[in-house]
Amino acid sequence: MIAILRNLLSSKLNDPTFYLALGLLTFWILDTYLKIFVKHDPAQMLWWSSAGLGLSVLALFLRNSFLINSLFCALFFHELLWSSSYLSSLLFKTDSTYFAYYMFQPNYPKLNYFVGLFHLLLVPSLVFAIIKTKKIHKAGWIGATIFGFVILFLSYLFSDQTSNLNCIRPEFDLKACKIYLNYLYHLYYLNYVNNLSGIILVNLVYMIIFFIPANLILIWAGKKYHWQIVSFDNNK
Repeated sequence: MIAILRNLLSSKLNDPTFYLALGLLTFWILDTYLKIFVKHDPAQMLWWSSAGLGLSVLALFLRNSFLINSLFCALFFHELLWSSSYLSSLLFKTDSTYFAYYMFQPNYPKLNYFVGLFHLLLVPSLVFAIIKTKKIHKAGWIGATIFGFVILFLSYLFSDQTSNLNCIRPEFDLKACKIYLNYLYHLYYLNYVNNLSGIILVNLVYMIIFFIPANLILIWAGKKYHWQIVSFDNNK
């Protein structure tokens, strides 16, 4: 038993993804501390990227191709928009997408600002893990869709007027929410969709325009670089 644990520890210490996981774990612990003990709002852990951060730590520790690919599909476009917002505001003083506008608000706490930088690391960390494992999972988009539905449903249950988690509630105003989901909110106001159907509709749109294309990008890269393409029936 001791020999097995020693070999396991040795393999982890020689694995660069292990150190990436430790780095992301540090950000996750700080993010959790701020949301639970400073803001006193544990539900904020349900924000898309915060939930993705915690699961990414698990995926990297386990080197699980399905989890890694699923989280890439779920986070790729979202983090691209956030990074674009942050970098354009930082470098050019103009916000391209408004995803990270809160980072540049007056008196925004420095610790919150530092922790928020995990957004810049999420996708590169997952890409690095994919490169190291050299394994692409065809069903990554399915995992991303499950992630999306669970997060959006829980966000609806725990959102309030001070924390419109993942923009799920049309009655609570956040700048980026209004920009990207105004059409969906209009459907709410017209009673064309209710809360559950709205969640399903949003996640269906995400699946079509974000998750599946991200998975196709991974499959294309896998074929180009001759990585292993796996599915549930041949995952090894």
